[in-house]
Amino acid sequence: MIPLTLNVRNFMSYTDVHEPLSFEGIHVAVLTGDNGHGKSALLDAITWVLWGRARARSVDELIHTGASEMEVEFEFILDEHQYRVIRKRQRRGKSGYSDLQFAVLSDGGYKPLTERSVAETERLIERTLRMSFETFTNSSFIQQGRADTFTTNSPAERKRILAEILELGYYDELEGRAKERFKSREAQLGDERRLEEGWAAEIARKPEIQAELDRLRVQLATLETQVGLLDEQATLARDRVAHLESLQQQVEETEARLQRFSEDLARIATTLGERRSLRTQAQAVLARAAEVETAGAELDAVRAELELTTQKQHEFLPLERAREAAMRTLAAEQARLEGEVAQRERRLAEVRQACARLPALQVELRRVQQEAKVLSQVEAQHGELQTVVGRAREEAAEKRTINAQLKKEMFTLREQMNELEQLSTCPTCRRAMDADHKQRLRNEYVAQGTRLRDEFRAFEAVCRDLDATVVRDEGLLADAAKALQEREAIHRRLALTESQLTQADEARRQLDVLQAELGERQRALKDQNFAPEERTRLARLEKRIAMLGYDDRRHLSLRTRAAELAGVDRERQLLEQARLSAEHLDAQIAELAANLQRLEEECAADEQRVGQLRAQTPIGPATKSAINACLPRASWTTAPSSSASSARAWRARTRCAASRASTATWPTPLAAAGCRR
Repeated sequence: MIPLTLNVRNFMSYTDVHEPLSFEGIHVAVLTGDNGHGKSALLDAITWVLWGRARARSVDELIHTGASEMEVEFEFILDEHQYRVIRKRQRRGKSGYSDLQFAVLSDGGYKPLTERSVAETERLIERTLRMSFETFTNSSFIQQGRADTFTTNSPAERKRILAEILELGYYDELEGRAKERFKSREAQLGDERRLEEGWAAEIARKPEIQAELDRLRVQLATLETQVGLLDEQATLARDRVAHLESLQQQVEETEARLQRFSEDLARIATTLGERRSLRTQAQAVLARAAEVETAGAELDAVRAELELTTQKQHEFLPLERAREAAMRTLAAEQARLEGEVAQRERRLAEVRQACARLPALQVELRRVQQEAKVLSQVEAQHGELQTVVGRAREEAAEKRTINAQLKKEMFTLREQMNELEQLSTCPTCRRAMDADHKQRLRNEYVAQGTRLRDEFRAFEAVCRDLDATVVRDEGLLADAAKALQEREAIHRRLALTESQLTQADEARRQLDVLQAELGERQRALKDQNFAPEERTRLARLEKRIAMLGYDDRRHLSLRTRAAELAGVDRERQLLEQARLSAEHLDAQIAELAANLQRLEEECAADEQRVGQLRAQTPIGPATKSAINACLPRASWTTAPSSSASSARAWRARTRCAASRASTATWPTPLAAAGCRR
């Protein structure tokens, strides 16, 4: 894994105001600086964004003091692919909210690889890195005070870590692939053996299949002989059927002509009845000629007057619409003035109320400005305390790490002092040890232990002082944060007060203008002197309407009477048609009666012809259907096939139905063959 960029926001001692850290071009780097400046925090940021783990006891302790969320973005290269991991944490109640995004660079942009949950995405990142948090902290990143973590682990854990580092799991994967491939080949071999057994069984049945084939060939020769005999019988039957069909066709043609004659008879009879009905109607219309002419004269008079009234209506409607528009304009203008009066009265009341609140708003503004000034001082103190607390925590952590090392050295020194009595040679100069040498070496161990104890106690005292300072400053930070919670409210109050004060000043300047505008509109409403042009136009329109003299009630009565007399036009047309067609209808009635008599005579002659043809046809419809079923037209001109399957089909088509046609007169050769079902 080759790191590229690291960007942290509100992570431990880092705020959200800094540039991203770029690793490009860096091969070996040394981080230096005072305690609490965030050297170890950079490495904690890398482990937290990749595995979600760091030195803190809980995740929320990693969030910068005073902030509610943090974010770390890390880009790196692995196996010639560039990846990006973004992890976020936000305080939300007691549990909080976490988000993890994983992506790979593809086609100039990052393609998301994020799974459905944070845990699944963490497992995907670990599989991609092929390294767990424990492997990373035991091989690549040695944390403060944990340099011997790998050696203190159990043998199984050390084996697992070394296997991940050396990628020994790849050989386990190859073993699994080989086992799967062996199983596939073994199943394929079993299928091929079963196919071989089936083929051997089919080959063993070859003599049986050959015997069946010989038997079918003998049966086919017998069937072909029978087919030849049946073919001769079919020829005689076809000739008889052709003669019968000729007679049947003549019968059908004559019956069709009879059907047409019957239809013509029905049509002529219907037409004759219609003409006689029309003649009766024409006589009735001619009897009402005087009444129809009187109603027609009245209709002409009503229509003439209605046309004149309609012309007046066409002139009246535009004038009426213009008059209504002028009245609507006057009403709208009056409503507008009344609305403006009401609006200005409300505005005047608001302005007077705002002017009355002006002194109180000035006092409120001075008070809020003083609170905002005090809050700015508290905010500056809050930032300084955050820096002090961060440094104190870093320094305390460093002192505790040193104390742990001192404690370990003191335990080692005690073990050396305990082993001093059993030593026979000096561990330094390798000479034999006497009592003075042992005493001198013991005094050196005691002096060294005293020095280590004093340093340990001094660092412990410093840690206690730093912890006390952190506790005290955190209390001050909590008080400052509580005070800063009112910052937004005070700023809103300040902005609101300034806005209200500006509005009050503006209202004081508008007071006289509003009073003048209100008086002007009230006078216009009282004197009714608004919209003078519309008033003049309305008077002219009313004068023209009166001169026109249009009466809508009279117009309605004329339309009603014209609708009542609307059928008179049809009666006049019928009267004229009756006068013109009386003689023509008499001629048509005589011609239709002669045609009807002629058709009846032709129908009687055709019926006699049909009776004669039926007497010449010895075979009825049932017998003919049986013959057609036995001898289809396709078999009359096509010889039977020589194959066994075609012979069987042809035989089935040419079977006789003697039982269904026992009353028919068959030709002698066909009857002698004794056709059976």
